[in-house]
Amino acid sequence: MGINQTYAVFGLGRYGRSVAKELAENGAEVVAVDNREAVVNAAISEIPYCKCADVTDSEALRQIGIANIDVVIVTMANHLEASVMTTMLCKELGVKTVIAKCGTEMNCKILTKVGADRVVFPESESGIHLAKNLLSSGFMDIIELSQDVSMVEMEVKQQWIGKNLIELN
Repeated sequence: MGINQTYAVFGLGRYGRSVAKELAENGAEVVAVDNREAVVNAAISEIPYCKCADVTDSEALRQIGIANIDVVIVTMANHLEASVMTTMLCKELGVKTVIAKCGTEMNCKILTKVGADRVVFPESESGIHLAKNLLSSGFMDIIELSQDVSMVEMEVKQQWIGKNLIELN
């Protein structure tokens, strides 16, 4: 996934709005959709292309141009039925990648079964991330890239300045 892809964010609660805003601020082409007009109107100042629509309706998805979107992020974790319908419809209408936010472990399993290519469980992932940061002394931040590889941000020791990795051994 990258900046050259097109994105749609469905659901403009705190999570969805922050994802859409970050994508837009970094130059990505993103359409943000919510079924609440007041929420859409409030987000327009931060996200250039916002639309009010029911994303559980296949015709509404067609009108949005869903077949031309590379990645859809479904952020309606508090509404499992809507998340399931939207995920399934997006896959049926040809979206390459659907990422769905879930609120429970069981919801994650359900969304995967109906076609989500990736599920995110922000509360759990954030808690794990915090615990790992607390346990990794000296690291400012740690991000697991895979089970075997992590990227860390840490304070640079004075004796390391001006040296390359070979010199630091």
